[in-house]
Amino acid sequence: MGVQSLMERRRVAFQKWLLVRLCDRQWREQLGEDAEGRSGRIVTVYS
Repeated sequence: MGVQSLMERRRVAFQKWLLVRLCDRQWREQLGEDAEGRSGRIVTVYS
């Protein structure tokens, strides 16, 4: 039972990480290339 709960916790953590990665990529795609020059610092932090 302890092992199962540990696996569940790792799976949930992975799903959260995956969701963050997907949102981050969509956010960067929406900004587009013109935003890279204006907010290059932000893009660098997230990449």
